[in-house]
Amino acid sequence: MKKKLFAILLSVMMIFNSSPVSLMAEETDTAYAIFTEDNELIFFRSEETYENGTSQTATINDNEYTGTVYTGFEDTSYSIEEICIDQDEGIYEETSDLPWFDVRSQVTSVSIPAGTDIHPISTAYWFYGFSSATSFDLSGLDTSNVTDMSSMFNSCS
Repeated sequence: MKKKLFAILLSVMMIFNSSPVSLMAEETDTAYAIFTEDNELIFFRSEETYENGTSQTATINDNEYTGTVYTGFEDTSYSIEEICIDQDEGIYEETSDLPWFDVRSQVTSVSIPAGTDIHPISTAYWFYGFSSATSFDLSGLDTSNVTDMSSMFNSCS
């Protein structure tokens, strides 16, 4: 009887690609951040599709926020680069491909609320230059896969 039950179970597993894990639902939502009109940077997950870098209205926990939406940051590593504007005067400008880099000095609060589960591979420079930020709620930031946190809070006040 046990052999017959095992054979049936094995057959079912083979039907589902030889893996009981394939029977589990995959995560279907995407990580986003929105820089709101109130200068907040709020991270959230959604099954809705938002275009990166565009002004949109997003519903987060039954609240609507309008602002610039960013995505693609969970699987990307970022850095800061200095570009020489005037070598004689020693004027340099910082640049980065970090999605919210251009608004960093305007952000007054950052929120990754519990249950959001943002799990990046790197948080290097994420909050670099957030000189106006007075509040950080990072309780939903899962750093278990992070390999680089360098300068994460550099130049914050």
